[in-house]
Amino acid sequence: MGHIKSHSQTFLFLRFLGAVLIPVLLLSISVSIGLLQIHKQYLFTQKELLGSQATQQLFQTLTDLQQIRGLSHMRVWNNTPIPNEQRPQLTETLKKHFDTPQWKKVSHELGLEKDITVTLLNTAHSLEIKNGTSNEAARFEAFTTIIKVINGSILLVANESNLILDPELDTYYSVDTVVKQIPDLSEAFAIIRGLGSGMITRGESTTMEKELLKEKISILQDQLSRFTRIQTIIHKATSETELPCSNKGHDHKLNNISAAFLQTCALVLGGQFHSSAEDFFQEGSTVIAVLIETFDANLNLLENRLQQRAAQQLQQMMLILIFSALTFVIIFYFALSFFRLQQTSYRELEKVSITDPLTSIPNRRYLNLTFDNEMQRARRNNNGMSFGLLDIDFFKKYNDTYGHHEGDIALQKVAIALKSSLQRAGDFYFRFGGEEFCFFYRAKSQAETEIVTEQIRTAVEQLAITHKENSASKVLTISLGVIFMPKVTNEGLDNMIKQADALLYKAKDRGRNQSVIKSLTL
Repeated sequence: MGHIKSHSQTFLFLRFLGAVLIPVLLLSISVSIGLLQIHKQYLFTQKELLGSQATQQLFQTLTDLQQIRGLSHMRVWNNTPIPNEQRPQLTETLKKHFDTPQWKKVSHELGLEKDITVTLLNTAHSLEIKNGTSNEAARFEAFTTIIKVINGSILLVANESNLILDPELDTYYSVDTVVKQIPDLSEAFAIIRGLGSGMITRGESTTMEKELLKEKISILQDQLSRFTRIQTIIHKATSETELPCSNKGHDHKLNNISAAFLQTCALVLGGQFHSSAEDFFQEGSTVIAVLIETFDANLNLLENRLQQRAAQQLQQMMLILIFSALTFVIIFYFALSFFRLQQTSYRELEKVSITDPLTSIPNRRYLNLTFDNEMQRARRNNNGMSFGLLDIDFFKKYNDTYGHHEGDIALQKVAIALKSSLQRAGDFYFRFGGEEFCFFYRAKSQAETEIVTEQIRTAVEQLAITHKENSASKVLTISLGVIFMPKVTNEGLDNMIKQADALLYKAKDRGRNQSVIKSLTL
C-alpha cells in the first residue's frame, strides 16, 4: 500500500511540476523575447538622446565658428584685425563647449573625441594666420573647412546615435531639422552675412562676388522653403499639448526676419544699402540668433518625444514583468489547485479500491497490500502476530430464510462488531469474501490472542440478530480459526490463509460459534 501510494504521489508531483514548469518556461521565453526587444528599443532611444545632446553642443560650436569667421572677415576689410591677445580667448571659448563631463561622456560613447581634437587644432591654426587682406581668403576658407567638419560631425552623430534611423515620422522630421536643415540654413546665412559685410566694408564689389551672393541667396531661399514645409509637417504630426506655442512663434519670427534680411541683401546687390557693414552683419546675426532659438525649440521637442518614448518603453517593460508575475502566480495557483484536487481524487480512488462497498471496511486487495509490510515491521520490532479468519455460521440458510437484503444488513453489523473489537494501532480487519472476514494484529502471547478472539466472537453474538436456522444458537454467530506466531517468520499470506482456514473448519466441525487457536512453534 505504501509503495503504491508513494508511486502515486510521485506521479502526481511530477505532473504538478510539468503543469507549472512547462507553461512557465514557455511564458518565460516569450516574455524574455518581448523584454529583450523592448529593452533594445529603449537602448536605441537612449542613444538617440545622447545624439541630441551631442548635436546641441556641435551646433553651438558651429554658430560660434561662424561668428568668429564673419567678424574676422569684416575686421580685415576694416583694417581692424583680431588682436593677438583675443585669439587664445576665442580658442578657449570653443574649448569650453567640449570641456564638460556631459560632453566627454557623450563623445566617448559616440566616438567623437578624435574629431573634436582635430577641429580645435585646426581652429587654433586658422587664428594664427597673419592679418592682412592677402591672407583673408585663406583664413575664410580655413574657417569654412572647419565648419564643414562640424557639419559633418553633426551628421556623423546622427548616424552613430541612431537619430537618422528614428522609426516615427514626426520625430524623423525633427531629426532632419536639427541635424541637417537648421545647420545648413545657419551656414547659408553666415556666408551671406560674411560676403555682404565684406562688400559693404570695401564699398565696392566685383561681378563674381555679386553672382556668388545671388547664388547663395537663391540656395538659401530654396532651403527656407523646404524648412517651412518640414516645420508644417511637424506641427501637423504633433499634438497641441506636445508642441509649445513658442515653437510656432519661432517659425513665424524666423520667416519674417529672414524675409527682411533677404530684402536687405537685395539692396546690397543693387547698391542701395546705405547703412554700415556692422549693421548688415548684425541683421544677419539676428537671423542666426532666431535660427538658434528655432533649433533649441525643435531639439527640445525632439528630446521630449524621445524621453516620452523611453518612459513608455520602461512602462511597457514594467507592465510585462508585472503581468508575467501575475500570470506565473495564476499558473502556479491553478496547477496547485489541480494538484490538490488530483491528490484528493487519488485518495478517494485508492480508498474505493481498497474498501468493501457493502461493509465499508478494507477488502481483500488491501489485505494483499498491507500484509507483507506489517509482517516485516513486526519482524523488525520482534513482535508476535495473530492472524485469523471468521465465517458467519449457516449464512446461506440466513439468506434463504430472511432474504439477501437482511443478509447484507447482517454482514454490515458483523463488520461493525469486528471493527469495534480491533481498535488498537496495528489492528487490521478485512472482508475476505462472501460471509468471511479476515484480521491480524500484534500479540505478545497466545493468551492475549484468545482474549481478543473471544471479544470478536462475543461482539457478534451480542448483536442478537435472530437466526432460527442456526443450530449452534438462536442468534447469528461466527466461527473463527486463528494462528498465533510468537515470532514472525517468512510465512507468506497464502500459507497463513491456508492454515487459518484449516482451523476455521475445525471450529465448524466442533459445532460452530467458537474459535480454534493454534500457536506456530519455531
